[in-house]
Amino acid sequence: MKKYLLYAGLFVAILFATNLAWAFGTVDSVAGKVTVINVDGDTRALSAGGRVEVHETVVTGKGSEVLIKTDDNGVVFLGSNSKFVVEAYSAKGNEQDNFAVRLLKGVFRGVTGFIGKTAPTHYRLHTPTAVLGIRGTDYQLEVKSDETFAKVNSGEISLKSRGISVNVAANQFAVATGNEPPHLLDAAPAGLFGSNQLDDKIELLINTNADDKALQLQQEEQKRGGGSAASGETRIPRNCAGDNPAQRTLDDFIHAYERGDVGYIQRRLDPSMIGYGAFLSGMMDDINAQKQIRFLIQNRNAQCGSDLAVINFRWEKRFLDLVTFQPRLQTGQASVLTYLKAGEWRLSGISGDNPFASNLNTSASLTAVPRSTSLAGLPQTCAPAPTSTLTGTSTASINVATVGAPAACVPSTASIVCSIAGFAGTGLSNTVSCSGATVVGIGIVATGSAAHSSTGPSSGTVLITQSIPVSGSAGGQNASGTVTCQANVTYPAGAPVCSVTATTIATQFKLASPSQAGAGTAQIEAIASNGDHELITLTETTPGIFVGSGFNVAGGAVVPNNGVTSVNGPTNITFKYTNPKTGAIATSFFRVTP
Repeated sequence: MKKYLLYAGLFVAILFATNLAWAFGTVDSVAGKVTVINVDGDTRALSAGGRVEVHETVVTGKGSEVLIKTDDNGVVFLGSNSKFVVEAYSAKGNEQDNFAVRLLKGVFRGVTGFIGKTAPTHYRLHTPTAVLGIRGTDYQLEVKSDETFAKVNSGEISLKSRGISVNVAANQFAVATGNEPPHLLDAAPAGLFGSNQLDDKIELLINTNADDKALQLQQEEQKRGGGSAASGETRIPRNCAGDNPAQRTLDDFIHAYERGDVGYIQRRLDPSMIGYGAFLSGMMDDINAQKQIRFLIQNRNAQCGSDLAVINFRWEKRFLDLVTFQPRLQTGQASVLTYLKAGEWRLSGISGDNPFASNLNTSASLTAVPRSTSLAGLPQTCAPAPTSTLTGTSTASINVATVGAPAACVPSTASIVCSIAGFAGTGLSNTVSCSGATVVGIGIVATGSAAHSSTGPSSGTVLITQSIPVSGSAGGQNASGTVTCQANVTYPAGAPVCSVTATTIATQFKLASPSQAGAGTAQIEAIASNGDHELITLTETTPGIFVGSGFNVAGGAVVPNNGVTSVNGPTNITFKYTNPKTGAIATSFFRVTP
């Protein structure tokens, strides 16, 4: 048992080292809330010392920042409200090195590591409107809507858009938009890049960076016959090739699992491994519920000793699910420990996504579609709006041109009546009428009306003016003209008070939690930015898959745990699932916009 504990300790230590596989960099500093979304859609909080891997998306919240040291000793900084994706990365210290990231929004600063020397043409950064290449550089970017702004602190970059490229040298600024080719700017727009909390740490990390030394160590490691011990791929010693006994043990174990050969599996599984009983039970559940199992192992790498080996790999498992009679595909990434015992290599530990016992996997994913709705689009109940009132005396003037009337006919302003219908709220869109515009001499009364539209204050009095066409006839004579009507309108204080009517927002929830297969239901939390906290129950449709079709909202006071999320304005809502068995957490986000 003592020896096994020693092996277990070594397994943990080696896993710590081999977790560098498929990685991009290590977090140096974090300010505020920074999250990572992996290729499966799972999210995790990012903190100092954490790792960022290829195909992962890094997202910073408002007022949040993160500083990452890449494995080639470069520097990446992401500012507030920013988002970028690591699309490809390899740092072996040769011409095959690769750096490809995509900045979707926000502020980014990059300082190239040794990839800028070994493979400068393979260093690419994409934005929605431009592609950036480098020549040994310290540069900054900010993506605003359809604009990409760039600044170079040292070195030089090329900014390419719409088939045109512009070179940007030290202390120069440039912009690329969706509507015009990239070009240099005389000066930076006000507020560009902002002020950052981690500026001092950025400069300290840049000044202490030693990419030349890192490159030297990396190339020496390559000459010794391995991959990279500190970058995109874990070093594989010569004695740990694919035909190594430890590697063959894993292959044989997988083939036995595909055949359902329980006897062989039990012989090659170390009974002293931690969680042996749960592992064996979970594996038997899989073998009984899954048929025609086929594995595909990818990106395998390993570290081996004389009697101990750790093997990392990505896997795909295809099988026929006997519960639903549907073909299924599962994927994951795992590390296994094998060691030599009594002349035979045995599987002695596993971490990550367990391909042999699905119900032991701790990962979970949660999605909610759509991700937002507008407050204006929700049904609302409004208190009746008070009616505006006329104050003072309406005044009017008339200029009537008579047709067929004696020349002596003149209009009389004394008899003109100007009236205005009540106005609601602050928007004026009612009818202004004029009557009794008498033409003296022949007794023609001209009348008319016109729609008036304008916007007044929330309270107070304003003078409105409206021209009104009028016309009339008498004794075979016609008269027509215009009347100018003026009146004071007094507006009430305040505006109509509206509140969201109780309703259900149609949202397609999907939770994948393999370890909860057979539970029937699962609960997720709805945590609102206004302090409300509710529970939503999802229903299991297939083993480990739970769905829901909406959640309840209403206006009014916040009352936690009443089944209705309070929405009284723009609101951010976090949907959170916590696995009751493993503690694994999955989140998704929803926003009620104005």
